[in-house]
Amino acid sequence: MSSNLSTLLAPRFTRSVRHRGEEYYWRDKVRMERASETALHARVRGSQTYDVKLNFRDGILSVRCDCPYFVDNRVPCKHLWATILAGEAEGGLSVAASAPQLVLSNDSGLPFDDADLKTLTDRWRESVARSRVPVTTRQPVRKPPSWQRQFSEIVALGSRPAELESTWPAKREVLYIVDIATCLSGGGLCLMLESRDHKKDGNWTRPKPLAMKRSQIQHLPVTEDQQVLSMLAGTQTYAYGYMDTYERLPELSMVPPALSAMLMPLVVRTGRCYLRPQNEPEALLPLAWDDGEAWSFGLELGKAEDGQCALSGFFHRGEERMKVTVPVLVTLGLLFTRDRVAWCAQEASFNWISALRKKCSIVAPESEKDQLLASLLGSRNVPPLTVPEEMRYEDLASIPVPRLKISQAPTPRIRPRDVDGSRRVVVQQKSPG
Repeated sequence: MSSNLSTLLAPRFTRSVRHRGEEYYWRDKVRMERASETALHARVRGSQTYDVKLNFRDGILSVRCDCPYFVDNRVPCKHLWATILAGEAEGGLSVAASAPQLVLSNDSGLPFDDADLKTLTDRWRESVARSRVPVTTRQPVRKPPSWQRQFSEIVALGSRPAELESTWPAKREVLYIVDIATCLSGGGLCLMLESRDHKKDGNWTRPKPLAMKRSQIQHLPVTEDQQVLSMLAGTQTYAYGYMDTYERLPELSMVPPALSAMLMPLVVRTGRCYLRPQNEPEALLPLAWDDGEAWSFGLELGKAEDGQCALSGFFHRGEERMKVTVPVLVTLGLLFTRDRVAWCAQEASFNWISALRKKCSIVAPESEKDQLLASLLGSRNVPPLTVPEEMRYEDLASIPVPRLKISQAPTPRIRPRDVDGSRRVVVQQKSPG
């Protein structure tokens, strides 16, 4: 439909109402339920979702919105203006746009039946001269060609006003916090999103939880931040069938193992990934990415200080060695120390790692060390095991030798006839050898 309808109705709306309605329209907050030549029905998302209806009959454009502003004041609201713009884009109310006379009515009796329409029409004809809403008379306007309407819509998209709420302050930066206490209680890798602002004296403000909407991600100046936050934000579908770009990002995200392998190298390399040690809520330790080989996990059987046999765990790579209790956090695929993050190859050993990080070691009396060793060797999915010299064992794998044995088939023996004249066949089995 022609854009003349919004031009025609603009004087009925205040400038501020039109401005807010345009923002709602450009932010796709209008879901059009129905758009015909004579009616519009839309759902507009504001502080809550409001129902908006417009109906044109006999020169009267009757409107209704159930928002408090319209209900209490009986004047056109921003939701109504946003619906008019959205309806225009879909070709709705084309009859009203070309009507020679048009009156905007704030009557809330939509939809009209015949009796209501006659009453409203009579009232309009009697009071049109003294109505607060003036009558506009103009010549019918020819509907523009389809190509021209499509061209105008594309050009309008390019001139969309900047969304102030989506901009990101230049002095602000995103922080990624690995909070050890939260990770241990959650049983995996948890990332806390925080932010801080650069002060005029060169220092930073105290970090605070990140307050960011999905729509702000694309305005971040650092590409890595856009990639990381997009992965953490994911997608979420609502009843309207589209993603709510104005929903706030979660301040705390539990990162699944499959995602952490892609995410953590990006997060650490931003230079703004920090570790918050357990029982040190005010400390933030910067984390760097360890480009060395992946750590491997192994078991070690040895003697405890009291002379008993002890089973403990350790991480190793090349000549480096680290007790299982030294890392502050171990997740599926990653190992965290107080200053670094590295790969950790321990998929099948994670249960052993978790248990020995809590208990440090499994202790048995010296007299039962052979039983402990036998239990380990007879178990499945046991990590590589190191034992002292006096307990060394050797894995022997025998090669099966195929053998074929041929023996004589048993021969049947027939007994004489029985009394009834039948015979029985008896098979005599020879003993082997």
